[in-house]
Amino acid sequence: MVLFFVSSCFWWETKPQADGLKIYDKNEAFSTRIPKKWEIIQDTKNMLPTPKTGKIELAVSSKVATDWVANSLVILSEELQNPSISSVGYAHSTFAKTKQDVSSIKNIQQKTISFGDGEDADISKVYIFDAKYASQTPRIRYLQTATICGKRGYLMTLSIPKNVKNTLKYEYMLSQFRCK
Repeated sequence: MVLFFVSSCFWWETKPQADGLKIYDKNEAFSTRIPKKWEIIQDTKNMLPTPKTGKIELAVSSKVATDWVANSLVILSEELQNPSISSVGYAHSTFAKTKQDVSSIKNIQQKTISFGDGEDADISKVYIFDAKYASQTPRIRYLQTATICGKRGYLMTLSIPKNVKNTLKYEYMLSQFRCK
């Protein structure tokens, strides 16, 4: 697994139309909502490390850095080796791989996350943790979750400054991922 860090704010309120997010639906397999002021990273091959497995489906970043960190979201996808795995199982296995790839990891919290509403909602886990991607990088707070669309797994990793204590708006943002 590969984690990226590249942070700024979006405003979050209880009304979806006023939450500061816009729809991203340019991918044929999924749609999601991202902060209106964040930029889509177009040239991921030159700007981001190549993932160990899968491919980068979407990378977005804020234009402003706080404490040397720009909020960012990276969505990776990979063909599932075990097509019967649940989203919870996939989230757990990808987090186990992430723990091997980062240094100085400190688990903060594990929560249930729901992608969608009602009976059709896909339930998964979101892992909130602090880690360093490399020894020379700052410690960053990450939110990581995963879900499944058909035969592909989608891993979402959101990075924010370590001093952000209330992650609810970021959890909300992650929960906006939808399979098409």
